Amino acid sequence: MNGGSNKHSLIFCRINILSNAVKFTPDNGEVVVSARRQGDEIVLTTSDSGIGITPEDRDRVFAKFERGSSAEARRSGSGLGLSLVKSFVEMHGGTVALESDVGTRVICTLPSRAAPLAPPPETSV
Repeated sequence: MNGGSNKHSLIFCRINILSNAVKFTPDNGEVVVSARRQGDEIVLTTSDSGIGITPEDRDRVFAKFERGSSAEARRSGSGLGLSLVKSFVEMHGGTVALESDVGTRVICTLPSRAAPLAPPPETSV
C-alpha cells in the first residue's frame, strides 16, 4: 500500500469493521485484530465472538442498504458500511472475505504496493 492511495478510505474500512465487531460482540466477548504480510499482499483480519451472520445474510451484507436479519442488526446502522468497505478495498486492488459461524471474521487482502501508474500517452504538437 502506498501513500498515493487514499489512505483515509482504508482507515474508514478498519474503523467500520472494528466498530461492527465491537457492536455485535457481547460483554466479555473477544475481538481480535491482526495484520500480516503474505507474499506481495497485506492481510488484515478482524475476528469476533459475537452473534455471527447467518448463511442467508452473508451474500447480501455487502450490498448497499442491506443489514443482517437478526434483531440486533436490524436496529443498527444504515446498511452502507460494509458496502463502502468492499468498494474501497476493491478500489485499492484488494478483496474482502467474510466467514461466520460462531462469531464473524472479516479478511481484507490488499496489495502491499500499488501498481505503478501508466505513463501518459504521447501527443504530437
